[in-house]
Amino acid sequence: MRTTWLSTTLTAAACGSLVLGVAGPALAEAPAAAPGARTEALQRNEVPAALEEIRTLVSRITREARSGSADTATLRDLQRQLDRPAERLLDDIAARPKAAPMAPDPAAEIKQALDKLIKDVSKLLDDVAKKDTAATDASAADAIKDLNDMLTKIPGLVSGAIPSLPVPSAV
Repeated sequence: MRTTWLSTTLTAAACGSLVLGVAGPALAEAPAAAPGARTEALQRNEVPAALEEIRTLVSRITREARSGSADTATLRDLQRQLDRPAERLLDDIAARPKAAPMAPDPAAEIKQALDKLIKDVSKLLDDVAKKDTAATDASAADAIKDLNDMLTKIPGLVSGAIPSLPVPSAV
């Protein structure tokens, strides 16, 4: 089947109107939420979104770095993009109330994990720029290991806010 711009647009419009037709009455009847509840809901949803974006960017960086023709400019751009979700994640974690007065602050551990990940991604990009294939492979494996450690550590630090995410393999 051949897909054209027109058929894609018509399909998207039909799906959108179907969704609005089904969800519209339910949305119209929903009571207005308090302003604080909306902010809290956004904060709860920020952690998984930031983690997913971090996971995706690190996967793209390592995949591009391991390719035979890695583009350093593209890798630097992806590295800059990695800063935004990392900052959002830290801001969200810092805005959460502590579970108990004597409980350790999870933001410090998460910041340490993010710093290690970003340091290893920077090393990976330096190895790509040097065209050192063996060091690039080792740095990519380190970045994937850091990502896996971070993705397994954060759900324990931030209770109940994060769904499980698939982690990329080090292959």
